[in-house]
Amino acid sequence: MESAYALFETLEPRRLLSAAAAGVVGTIVSHNLAQNVVVVSPRRVAKATDAPVSIAAQIAAAKFSGPIIISKGGVYRGNWQSDNPNIPAVRVRTSEPVIIENSIIRSRAACIDVYGARARVTVRNTIGIGLNPNLAGKVVGRFLDVDGFANIVAQNNYLESTSGIYVSNYLGDRTAGQTVKVIGNVARNIDGRASNGKGGWQVGSPDSDFYRQFFQINGVKNLAGIEIAWNQVVNEPGRSRVEESINIHASSGTAKSPLAIHDNYIQGAFAADAVDARDYTGGGIMVSDNGSSFVQAFNNQVVGTGQQGITISSGHDNSFFNNRIVSSGLDPNGMPLGYSNTGAAIWNANHESGFVRNTGYNNLIGWIAGRSDGAQYGNAIVYDFPK
Repeated sequence: MESAYALFETLEPRRLLSAAAAGVVGTIVSHNLAQNVVVVSPRRVAKATDAPVSIAAQIAAAKFSGPIIISKGGVYRGNWQSDNPNIPAVRVRTSEPVIIENSIIRSRAACIDVYGARARVTVRNTIGIGLNPNLAGKVVGRFLDVDGFANIVAQNNYLESTSGIYVSNYLGDRTAGQTVKVIGNVARNIDGRASNGKGGWQVGSPDSDFYRQFFQINGVKNLAGIEIAWNQVVNEPGRSRVEESINIHASSGTAKSPLAIHDNYIQGAFAADAVDARDYTGGGIMVSDNGSSFVQAFNNQVVGTGQQGITISSGHDNSFFNNRIVSSGLDPNGMPLGYSNTGAAIWNANHESGFVRNTGYNNLIGWIAGRSDGAQYGNAIVYDFPK
């Protein structure tokens, strides 16, 4: 095998969803805990340094325009770039339906910024590349940054070196067509590092206000139909700084329609540097953070994700089931990760009296901690939650 830290073959984004539906993405045939190796059939195993050739070719051939502001509904296609760390490449400022598709976006700020309206935005088949802001203390921009929306769809996109997707401030009517769908995207290296203003990165842990995820929803309560599914997220050391790849913060689905996180492949969560590693708490999926409820995570594959794999830490009526959660506790070079802690946890972190009906079951967990006080250090423990 060419790489001990194996990846799924990186599929072209617009083909990912159909491949996933056919069982290509998320079908793990075998894994080796000692090396964090995951073998996927029928696709080949790719090296961690591989780039999706067709995407690289598209970017190289693209001719970019400057930043744009979308103030009317419609379908938008193009290649846009912002070299200003304070100006997003694409700004959406309308409540009319907007579709951004078949585009390439590069930015030192957010790739797409949605703000100040009951936005109804679909982003599909689009490539988003984050650039170092080159402004000291400035964090890499998000692929999609939403504040004020009625309906958001992000589907079959490719994200690289961005700080992911952030959604907040729901202003919709709660009908079936006004919710959040993040489906079939490929993300590489979710980056929450702050620039040093000289083409590199500041040393140490970022402020918690600037933690970044592949997907975070914040402050959206009692919304039916939210789905985060069939996404592939791969983070590499030295090129990323993710907190959790998926984080549900102060948000909830409903009793009849729980927020669904399913059939995602998530690999890797690493501290930015040795200083950050002292207190790094990043992981795979934070099912419930700060009061989130009615959330389900199922049929996900979580591989080598830093401190923890899947966690419930708050709220009520949350569950994770039928997931595979594995880690060797080693980095790609075989060095122990001191912050590697636990495969899964149900933990009342805030001592909430309403922390009830939170469950985990039918999960396969094989996780080696990066530190231990006893002779069991280095031994894999595989455990199935009771049925």
